[in-house]
Amino acid sequence: DLPPLATMEQVAQPIVAVAVEPIDPRDLQKLEKGLALLNAADPSVETLVEDTGEHVIKASGEVHLNVCLKDLKERYSEVDFHVSPLIIPFRETLFEAPEPNTFKTANGLCNMSVSLVPLPKAVQEMLMQSEVEIKRKAASLLSGQHLALDDTMVAKVKAKLEEEEESDGKMLADMMDKLVCLGPKNFGANLLFWRDTSAEAEMDDAEFEAALKKVRSEKEEEREKKEEGKSEECSDITKERQESGAEVGSDHAGEGNRDGDSTIVVGLSTLKESLRKSVITGFQAATAAGPLCEEPMHGLAVVFSLRSVDWVEVARTSASDPYGPFSGQVIAAVREGCRQAFLQGSPRLVEALYMCDIQTTDEYLGKVYPVLNKRRSRIFSEDIKFGT
Repeated sequence: DLPPLATMEQVAQPIVAVAVEPIDPRDLQKLEKGLALLNAADPSVETLVEDTGEHVIKASGEVHLNVCLKDLKERYSEVDFHVSPLIIPFRETLFEAPEPNTFKTANGLCNMSVSLVPLPKAVQEMLMQSEVEIKRKAASLLSGQHLALDDTMVAKVKAKLEEEEESDGKMLADMMDKLVCLGPKNFGANLLFWRDTSAEAEMDDAEFEAALKKVRSEKEEEREKKEEGKSEECSDITKERQESGAEVGSDHAGEGNRDGDSTIVVGLSTLKESLRKSVITGFQAATAAGPLCEEPMHGLAVVFSLRSVDWVEVARTSASDPYGPFSGQVIAAVREGCRQAFLQGSPRLVEALYMCDIQTTDEYLGKVYPVLNKRRSRIFSEDIKFGT
């Protein structure tokens, strides 16, 4: 099962992308085969299929992208295809940490809070440099596993956080054992921490079952009383209609169960595991599309806290909640809670930059500067290499 050769790591991250589509739909299979060959021939190219069904090519620059498109058309696929305008990736991040944001689910039974903390640049660079390895680990996660970092990488991240002088870095370093996952897609440069609270330990399984049984019996008694009152009322109406010769029918048919009581018994451990998975899904959704312009978030630590949960009421109404399944409510609440907390801080839109070394002779040096200015480049240093 082992691959015959080691995986080649990318020298530079792709910063430009285009979507390709065959002119003749019947050539789609040839185009997909050509994209696979292009990806195998050039390790710096990424080819993938987006959630929208588009086939995307990511390259390190415009020149590199043009070469890839030419090779794809003339050598690998040998079909004509449409090319979309350039897709420039942006990222949404924070400059300063906002205040914690508290929110509830739609039914008001679960009260939560999130705190967003910008990650130090050293940690962000480490996660970006290890993206290929983390992505490979994320693809091999088993069911129920969410963290795509091994113990060695976790120790490195913790060491980087401990080196920071600010209190936020120290706080995150102390919470590394509470790290749940990365996002988006389990390999991004965002971390989710789960802060323990008393809400998770306030009730055990035995107490939960006893409380649920008590609530169900109370609801059953209330229902029986209502049914008795309805039956007495119906009997009186029936007598009046029989005396007048009118047809007799039930005025309460089809009412069903109006108090929202569920006959499905859900265990406390199942509810807690469902809540945990829903929080992770909401975190992944929030980091995949930020509130500024639906671009992925970058370089953030999200500290989640569970403030209070009415577990008994959640279990009782799990099958008949008018707001929908409880897991869906948690996902929507966490997603919107993270986005609102993001907007309360100092949001920034980050553009991708390509770092490179340019070598030229003296006679062409004057022509290089206009090209760099056109690209809004930033020159860090200039040196003269004698003898070249």
